[in-house]
Amino acid sequence: LLARNPDDARARYFLELLELQVRYGSEAGLAFVEGVSAFELADLDAAQGRFEAAVAANPAFAEAWGWLGRVHFTAGRYPEAAVAYD
Repeated sequence: LLARNPDDARARYFLELLELQVRYGSEAGLAFVEGVSAFELADLDAAQGRFEAAVAANPAFAEAWGWLGRVHFTAGRYPEAAVAYD
């Protein structure tokens, strides 16, 4: 679908979600995407919860750890950010 219509944002979203779920597991991938969406809406509490769910489902999900650190950093919780970034 994207080969025929590369501007299809919905198709790109679902392809990216599927790729994350294949790489990190369905639960972790979905939680990550939901976390990014919440962060973009400035809902830091929801974003934190979703990134925590992502890393709980797959502790090797480095990008989710990075976003969790970003949430803590944005909220001024620097010690927690350092733990997530580590």
